[in-house]
Amino acid sequence: MRNWRDSNPVAPKRLPDLRSARVLVLLLAVAPTATVGQTTADSVVDKPTLKMFVEDARAHIEGLTDYNDVIALRETVREQSTWVAGETYLVFVHADGSIGLHARDRAAEGKNILDMRDDRGVAVVRRMMEAADNGGGFVDYVDGELKTSYTTKLLTGAGKIDVYLIGGYSADLSSAPLTTLGLPKPDVTAAEVVDKETLVAFVEAAAAAYRWSYESNNQGDIVAVRNTFREEGGPWRAGSVYLWLVGSKGITLFHATEQYREGKPTDMDRVDSNGLPFPRLLIEGALRDGRKFLRYYYDNPEIQGDEETGSPKFGYAVSFNAPNSDQKVVVGSGIYLPAAD
Repeated sequence: MRNWRDSNPVAPKRLPDLRSARVLVLLLAVAPTATVGQTTADSVVDKPTLKMFVEDARAHIEGLTDYNDVIALRETVREQSTWVAGETYLVFVHADGSIGLHARDRAAEGKNILDMRDDRGVAVVRRMMEAADNGGGFVDYVDGELKTSYTTKLLTGAGKIDVYLIGGYSADLSSAPLTTLGLPKPDVTAAEVVDKETLVAFVEAAAAAYRWSYESNNQGDIVAVRNTFREEGGPWRAGSVYLWLVGSKGITLFHATEQYREGKPTDMDRVDSNGLPFPRLLIEGALRDGRKFLRYYYDNPEIQGDEETGSPKFGYAVSFNAPNSDQKVVVGSGIYLPAAD
């Protein structure tokens, strides 16, 4: 476990195995949209096309200058046949070995594969990273049979995040450990949020922790903080009190309880039972003023019969600048009334 005040990189974790030329994995936290002239996943048949696929993806990602586009691509890469064809797909990995995005296996995201070995016992992920550090290259590995991978290194155009982009690597990652971080316990934990004052303290502590992870020299800290925020029963998530993050154009960056929302647009025009467009008011208010309080109605899973009307809820959100950008990120949470009334 790594403390967020430490400057040393997180301890190595376990890693996956690489597939044949038909299998591509890009390890990071964003993913590209196809453009004319790019090598598509379904065209990969050998080493040269595998390399072209990964290098074309790298060039596209490095050309993205809008942080919100980077957030949105996390979902796009899962759905477009250009980037996923059978066992050919992309995965992004940070320098500490933590997976920011896995186009085929969302459950693998947040795990650390730095010390994953092939059937021969070779630490193939480390070898892939070494190849990328030397300008990009192929690494053969054994996963039942001899296979090959190609790895390159990129710096995202938005956010300036270093990532290893690996193609041709596939494995069962269920045994890989989650990337962890020794975040200090907040003064007010999720379980201790009972009113407006404690909600404010909780959200602002979360915003400070997430902003720190963005500014850390180890980009894997972003992954580790998300894992910590997602832990059920931990200091950052308890019952109906959890955290979410949204970009300045409404794309969900993180959702502690509904991970499938990440990379997708937030329904900004959604209204409560009184016709109040609460997502727009809460998010745009925080973007405009730095922070926003809002009382609205929302379905409380602990109450039977309020599915249509919702129960009174109090929301609070704050905003801060995304890394190396003038664009903002909104962090928010909420508590059901009357406890917060």
